[in-house]
Amino acid sequence: MTYTAFFDEIRKDDIALAGGKGANLGELSHAGLPVPPGFVLITTAYDAFVEANAIQDTIVGRAANRDRKLDEYGCATPRLRESPRSRLDLHAHLRRSTSSTLTC
Repeated sequence: MTYTAFFDEIRKDDIALAGGKGANLGELSHAGLPVPPGFVLITTAYDAFVEANAIQDTIVGRAANRDRKLDEYGCATPRLRESPRSRLDLHAHLRRSTSSTLTC
């Protein structure tokens, strides 16, 4: 499974996969405009990250409690920020995409 998409692989119809900025950069690239080589981390990466770390219920629960102050969310999320890093190797995907994109 891949977690990245290069700009030349993305079109305006790929918003759900690459987000608005990624889809627009892909469209500009296809139009021949000067877009630096690059890639986006696609939504399947987010989905896999959430699943690998079993944090969907936490995210949904916090999103449902929108009345809390932003400061409270920041203090309540160290587990979401710290523990998941080793459970899904996004780094390997990013290294491959970066090495393909940033050749000198």
